[in-house]
Amino acid sequence: MDEGTHPEANAATSGTEAQTGRKEKIMGNRAIIKTETGHIGVYLHWNGGRDSVEAFLKYCDLRGFRSPESDGYGWARFAQVVGNFFGGGLSIGMVEVNHGGNDGEGCDNGAYIIKNWKIIGREGFEGREQSEYDLNEMLLSIDEAQPEKERIGEYLRGREIPTAELKEGDEIILPLWNGEMKRCKVLGFGSDRYVNGGKVDGVPFVDAYNRGTGDEANNPNNYIRTETVRLAPEDTTAEEPEKENPVEIFVNDALNGIELKFSRKPDEQTREALKASGWRWHRKRCVWYTKNNPGNMEMAKRIAAAVTK
Repeated sequence: MDEGTHPEANAATSGTEAQTGRKEKIMGNRAIIKTETGHIGVYLHWNGGRDSVEAFLKYCDLRGFRSPESDGYGWARFAQVVGNFFGGGLSIGMVEVNHGGNDGEGCDNGAYIIKNWKIIGREGFEGREQSEYDLNEMLLSIDEAQPEKERIGEYLRGREIPTAELKEGDEIILPLWNGEMKRCKVLGFGSDRYVNGGKVDGVPFVDAYNRGTGDEANNPNNYIRTETVRLAPEDTTAEEPEKENPVEIFVNDALNGIELKFSRKPDEQTREALKASGWRWHRKRCVWYTKNNPGNMEMAKRIAAAVTK
């Protein structure tokens, strides 16, 4: 995605909030991300502010990806997640980095040094760190840009509570070792004994493994030892009430954009067609949006006509 067509490119010199809810400079919001010792890093042309970078890192951590200092797979997964978020082909790149130098020179946000998916140092930046966006909102935006089968939205929408507050029968979303998120039920609490060498007295256990066998309490991987958990969100699949118009088209002159607002969730075929043509979903405003040009307007009219039939 080049600088002239990025949906946020018109937003930043005046501080106007772009349609995505993120502020960026007209020439980008650049940053380098690297590890302490490796010679490969990632260049971000957009969303290089600290709150955005922390959200990208946190998302990769939640997905269970290996951190980049371990091997090249970490950088590959990071680039995959961020590339899905941006779309296009010019907003992220792999770069060679040095150590003891200043790789962040010339970037709006300098360089971030990371370890275990956390920022542990900075280079080439002495200004005020960007802190404008809610972490969970950013995580949801990142998640919505990923392939549907790989999303973890149910976990992100869950309410985080101390594990000590869990009750028997509660449903939680449990991150598994492979990055999968599984809805599990709290079956009870461990007795005064050891399971696979670990004492489980009073520790809550769930049905993540050996489900339905009656042997769940004997699997050490079913015990919750984290300080907090995420309760499973309530069912939110119910459709919104029908509105007079199934879909409306709006022109956003301030951002040179086109917006489609559906009265209810469009079918999968329509959503995939929008994504394939570069449309993006704005979670807060509940609209699909893209750049205003004749081709995109024609597509908006075709979709509106098809949905209205």
